[in-house]
Amino acid sequence: QSRDYGTGSRGPRDAVWTRRDHALFVAFAPHDAPRYAIALIIQHAPAGGAADAAPRAREIMKTVLLKDPDMRARIERPAPPEAVAGEADEGEAGAQPGGEVKLTQIDWRFVGLLAVVSSIGAGMLFSVAKGSWDPWAAKHLIRFGVMLAVMLLLSMVHLKWWFRAAYPIYGVALLMLVGVELFGYTAMGATRWLDLGVTRVQPSEIMKIGLVLALARWYHGASAQDAKFSWKLIFPIGIIAAPFLLVAHQPDLGSAMLIGLTGAAIMFMAGLSWRVIVIAAGAAVAAVVPFVMFVMHEYQRNRVL
Repeated sequence: QSRDYGTGSRGPRDAVWTRRDHALFVAFAPHDAPRYAIALIIQHAPAGGAADAAPRAREIMKTVLLKDPDMRARIERPAPPEAVAGEADEGEAGAQPGGEVKLTQIDWRFVGLLAVVSSIGAGMLFSVAKGSWDPWAAKHLIRFGVMLAVMLLLSMVHLKWWFRAAYPIYGVALLMLVGVELFGYTAMGATRWLDLGVTRVQPSEIMKIGLVLALARWYHGASAQDAKFSWKLIFPIGIIAAPFLLVAHQPDLGSAMLIGLTGAAIMFMAGLSWRVIVIAAGAAVAAVVPFVMFVMHEYQRNRVL
């Protein structure tokens, strides 16, 4: 520790680097049955142990714990609803329970970017209509405003509700895709919609959200070993494959590829074994030519080739 006896300073941020204090943080985990310990020293850190060393120690400890299958299962095991409610009741008055989002926590820069993109789209539609808001530009802006409000409301829903709704949302979307196969609305040679009378719905768009929720729910309860390589991977593979095949059969190759690649990205980020990744990538490359020649429709081949 350095101290300037002339001013009483203990090495503030604006002091010469060599005269600043070191940051020290020591911790162990888990608190009730210690298995890991960490001691972190950051030389001449400007803000001290709590601000400089503690966050870095937390990330290191988190990485170590998530690599331990037992610890990961313990960390990610969902708490029973009554426990979550109890934690909320025990919090300080007016405090936000974990998983809940305030308006001030929303990334308004992202919202602003969405508004800019939508405005550009409205301008293009206005131009195409030769300087008229009808029939496209006005409706486009109204839809954007309504759905923006819906998006903001959904962003403030507590995570526990998304956790509970993950599988039901996926299941409803999958049933809707099956419904498309049985009695879907056909247009331009593709059967992709459900005609509800008032409007038409494209279930593949709902599935893009349901897939992410369902995979997140499954991996929430999976151990590190399960996510890396185990027979249990048949479940996320099935979650991805079912909508992929149904959407590809409509045919809607673009949405099918987006569903498949989204699922693959989630499995990769969850820690899938590199051996499995290399084998799967090799199989995919080998299947490209047969898929293009014998599975794709003529108009799809024309687009790709």
